Amino acid sequence: DARVLGLVTEGDLLGYVAVRRILEEAWILNLAVAPARRRGGNGRRLLDAALAVARGWHSTSLWLEVREGNAPARTLYQRLGMTERGRRADYYAPIPPSTVRETAIVMALELAPPLAIARGPSRT
Repeated sequence: DARVLGLVTEGDLLGYVAVRRILEEAWILNLAVAPARRRGGNGRRLLDAALAVARGWHSTSLWLEVREGNAPARTLYQRLGMTERGRRADYYAPIPPSTVRETAIVMALELAPPLAIARGPSRT
């Protein structure tokens, strides 16, 4: 399963998030907010929507990759409770005028497992 969710106000697309389920994990493939609409809580709204999708799928965790140099995004993800789980060296292509590839930080948030259905004693 996969979902792409848009954040729209008065007909304007402010941002979007793409989420995919891979086995019991949910992965944010992309999250973007229009530059003029950043720092207004829109990224958090999109993250909350991705979390709702992941919980609806009964995912055990939510994962993403973020550029090492994207401090505002990393701070947002940490505020949500995500922690660094690994790094992928030279993962991202350079953003001109830079010619240096950038490391991806792999982050995750453990989600509560779905409630188990309690069963009474078996009757035989």
